[in-house]
Amino acid sequence: MTYVSLAAARAAAARFDAEYGGGTYCYRFESNARGYQVAVYSLRSNVLLTYV
Repeated sequence: MTYVSLAAARAAAARFDAEYGGGTYCYRFESNARGYQVAVYSLRSNVLLTYV
């Protein structure tokens, strides 16, 4: 997993939106001492889809 700054995590979420068009998923910005990672979850089933 890659941990990045919050600004980079938000940029990754924006790129995911641009590529997949938004819709039936949501983001969770997870953090620890190394930084942030962006988890993408399905809104319908609350299942983890991927990390970006």
